Amino acid sequence: EWHDVAGSKVHALDFFRSMAELLRIRRRYLRLDRS
Repeated sequence: EWHDVAGSKVHALDFFRSMAELLRIRRRYLRLDRS
């Protein structure tokens, strides 16, 4: 049971990390479009 909770926490961290990366890339492209 405890192992499942730890695994879900790691999965959530990976999810948030990938979301942050996507937002970073999107901002980069938006800046390029403006210039």
